[in-house]
Amino acid sequence: MEQPENGVYKVLKLVDGADVICKVVEEYADALTIERPFAVKTTREFDQENQQMVDHTGFGRWMNFTNDKEFVIFKKRILSMGDLAPEVRFYYKHLVTKLMIEEQNQIETEDEALAKMKHLQEAVAELADDNADLSELQSALGKITEDDDRFDNDANVLYFRPPNKDKLH
Repeated sequence: MEQPENGVYKVLKLVDGADVICKVVEEYADALTIERPFAVKTTREFDQENQQMVDHTGFGRWMNFTNDKEFVIFKKRILSMGDLAPEVRFYYKHLVTKLMIEEQNQIETEDEALAKMKHLQEAVAELADDNADLSELQSALGKITEDDDRFDNDANVLYFRPPNKDKLH
């Protein structure tokens, strides 16, 4: 029997205490295949206005440092499982949509990673060259004095010496 669309979005309580929201893609006798899981993260902060502790709940990647979209979780690692509430299911789908957009631009191979790193190095080198040109310009402008012919007291131009970038103000 096929599960209704709403029944595939689950919250899993793992034996290590973690809560995971996900879409269940496949169920086996001893495992589940889940898609794009998010870990539920709770932080506690002190609310100055109300003078009390407040819990904030958010979602983060469940599994970092991978581009995989599907994961297998053995049922013996799952303490409990429930259907996602409609408002959480809606938000989960929104997060997945954003993630899918990011996935279109993600690096797939080591060669792509190397090419991107080289591109970034070139961009940094270009910025360094631009800064060198800027310092040369500042040096040249620093040599201009008010005694120069280019400054006419009747002119409608004011000369401002570039600030000294070596000092913090």
